[in-house]
Amino acid sequence: MYLKKIALYIRNHALLIIAGIGCELLYLLYFVRQFPLTQYYQELIDVGGITNHSPTGFTLFVVAVTVAFALFGTALWKAFTQADRGTLWLILGFGSIFAFTMAFVYPGTAIDLFSYIAQSVILLQHHANPMVTAAASFPNDSMMGLAGGLGSRGTPYGPLAILIDAIPTLIFGRNVLASLLLLKLLFSAMLVVEAYLAYRILSHYAPDFALVGALFIAWNPFMLFDFSANGHNDIIVMLFVLLAILALVKEHPVLAFALIVASVLTKYTTALLVPLFFLHSIVYQPHHRARLLYLLKIVGVSVLLIAIFFAPFWSGTRIFESLLSEDQYYISSFSTMLFEITSAHLSLEQGKLFGRILFVLLYLYALFLSTKDTPTMLRGCFLALFFFLAFGTPKFQIWYAIWPAVLAAVIPQRVTLATAFLLTYGAMLSN
Repeated sequence: MYLKKIALYIRNHALLIIAGIGCELLYLLYFVRQFPLTQYYQELIDVGGITNHSPTGFTLFVVAVTVAFALFGTALWKAFTQADRGTLWLILGFGSIFAFTMAFVYPGTAIDLFSYIAQSVILLQHHANPMVTAAASFPNDSMMGLAGGLGSRGTPYGPLAILIDAIPTLIFGRNVLASLLLLKLLFSAMLVVEAYLAYRILSHYAPDFALVGALFIAWNPFMLFDFSANGHNDIIVMLFVLLAILALVKEHPVLAFALIVASVLTKYTTALLVPLFFLHSIVYQPHHRARLLYLLKIVGVSVLLIAIFFAPFWSGTRIFESLLSEDQYYISSFSTMLFEITSAHLSLEQGKLFGRILFVLLYLYALFLSTKDTPTMLRGCFLALFFFLAFGTPKFQIWYAIWPAVLAAVIPQRVTLATAFLLTYGAMLSN
């Protein structure tokens, strides 16, 4: 009887199992084999350097990414036809295997993981404030070379990110490989947890989409490559965002607001979501007294969180200098596109101003959506971050695509999910 149940389960989930095995073989035989962490972790090198900038290396990368997304798309299509809880554990199980496997891939398209270790050494061993102290301040410390070009300024991240990023260094000290692996495994675990959170969230208002949302996060090759392999702390940001959404759907608006503030204390971009969460919750308070009480509670909890996490790092407004300097970088954005297509007749600054005016107009629409029901409010959150990447920021880094992509996973709309699918596919190819 037991064997018959197993056989029936395998038959009902054959396509998902085949797609999962195919993905794992691809991650093992191409990504881990081509870009092994254990071979390259002692140096700063990129994917092009590892493949010797060869046309064959480029072609193989494009083919591998395309095959990975084809298998992911097949699994996503199949997930729409599944409804049993057993499928969830299959999705999360394969997702955990993928994430663990990709943790052993060298972060070949960004050095952020190395800079996290350098900033942690500054904090824990040099007892300095990484928000205002650059790695270059310690020229005799070989660990500071890990920061590469990022070592000339303080970190632009929030205090909560600094503390979480420091956990491996707190445990392993100056052991680079162990710290890299623990950070990667920590971020990988967060990715799987976020997939489960997406399932829990969608189970409240769109149960037919719950498995799809979980799979979209857990099996997405872009997320596995940029967060299990390359390791960016944006995964922490989105963990707090999903926890905030779960609190919201469970009708705990004050906790939801506290969690969205925690995401801002990790990386400041999600400050764009704060007004949407506020408007949505205050509109749905039953009467004026409840609105006033909600307002007092969220102000109190926000001040408390900000005070607790900024206190150890406070050095006046200097702690925001590195963050503000980010606005002066122009990378693959709306401003750079305008600059190029107008043959430099429109300056980068003018392009940034035009893009931000356009973003503000679109953001007003997102604010309007936040006054509606929860799925519509989440669509407003998706659009706010999507439009910010499209028009509002002069600096678009590939891994920023996770912001709208994770939100798309909890919006029960095929069009939104398809948009996020194409966004993440394009982002991974652009690595």
